[in-house]
Amino acid sequence: MGPISARITVGLLVAASAVACGREAGTGGGDRGEKSVPQMSAAEFYKDYSSLKGADLLEKYSGGVAVTGPVKKSVYLGQDEGLQLWLAVDGPGHIAARFQDGGTVARQKKIKVGHTVALRCQINGKPDAVLFLVDCVLEEPPPAN
Repeated sequence: MGPISARITVGLLVAASAVACGREAGTGGGDRGEKSVPQMSAAEFYKDYSSLKGADLLEKYSGGVAVTGPVKKSVYLGQDEGLQLWLAVDGPGHIAARFQDGGTVARQKKIKVGHTVALRCQINGKPDAVLFLVDCVLEEPPPAN
């Protein structure tokens, strides 16, 4: 490994450590007393996240995101992983959000397809057309439908 690639590797490790150390164990996506996180619609977030790369992406979303959007699909992934909500975005992709509590509160509030939800989450990445959110906390109840 040359000197430039070694510096890049160290820089990435330092950035990853800073992001990881900013998260307290067990706090999930709730209020951690950190700087405010970006707040936007699911469609705006998907588009913005997809347009960013590297350090810009890490800097903007290191504390997570507060996202609001309509539920496209609700999937129960079993007792270990709990409920996953798919939020609709413009185009063929979607946001897949998993809850810190396994979806207990969302199930109690009877959230279903068509409801609009507001979530505060950590970002787990976007390998293809699906943007994964984890440690989500339901911020608002869905509207009465």
